[in-house]
Order: sequence, then C-alpha cells, then structure tokens
Amino acid sequence: MAITTDGHAKISQAKDSKVERWNSPIVPGGSGVFLVYFRGDERLELTTGLFGGSKVYHIDSNPHAQGKQIKMVLNGSDPYKTSSGMVLVKKPPP
Repeated sequence: MAITTDGHAKISQAKDSKVERWNSPIVPGGSGVFLVYFRGDERLELTTGLFGGSKVYHIDSNPHAQGKQIKMVLNGSDPYKTSSGMVLVKKPPP
C-alpha cells in the first residue's frame, strides 16, 4: 500500500498471498486505487468513491521501519479478532 498526499491508497497484492478474501479490498495478483480516510488513530477506511463500497480497518500496528521495509498491520475482521490482521509491506525500489 502506498498512500499519496492527495488521499489515495494504491494497493497491490502478491498473487501467492494468503490473505483472507473478506479482509482484502483486492484479489490476489490484483491492484487498485482507493480513497483513504483515517478515523482517529485506530481506524483506516478505504473506499472506491461516492457510490462505491467501503471497508474500515483497525490499525493493529502503525507504519514502522523494519530493516529496509516499512510494515503496518491492518485488520478488517468483524467482529474484531487480533489473529485476523494482515501485514502490509512497502519494499524499497530495486
């Protein structure tokens, strides 16, 4: 996930990822652009626009550096389960 200064989130998912379908806004191997809204310090909402659907995620782990990568954990489970979080990773360019 890359969040731009104009409030968009560009998301791609590896084809071999093991993310539960209900927890991801895209399918494995897919990508998309969403509007992103932060709801306080604990929630992030992704939406496809005014008439599109939206999904609210609990931020289990804020973005943090881990080696040369930046990681964060989002969790869209409802009801909330800590074990359902998905790790988002931003890798440095090759």
